[in-house]
Amino acid sequence: MGIDVRIVDESGRELSCLLDPQNLTKKLLPDVSDGRFHCLRFIDLYGDTVFNRYQLPVVIAEIEIMLKGTKDEKVRVHGTAIIELARRALNDVHQYLKFYGD
Repeated sequence: MGIDVRIVDESGRELSCLLDPQNLTKKLLPDVSDGRFHCLRFIDLYGDTVFNRYQLPVVIAEIEIMLKGTKDEKVRVHGTAIIELARRALNDVHQYLKFYGD
């Protein structure tokens, strides 16, 4: 099982979901010790991680950096879908991008 990504509201209600049955999200994450990444390196593979609208532009930029380093088309498509979710979550206050670890 991979790291599913969801847009949730302030009550935790799911508004949109991207499932990760092939464990592709993990391939977009830097090592936790990589200080160049201020958000992605803290995504918990086994727990939940939530980003708010102020963090989302950083999350988007970091995923874009990781996408430049991959040649795997499945990972590229999955990462692009995460970016799309993150951009949608930016449109409203009280919406969050939540990564659900295994």
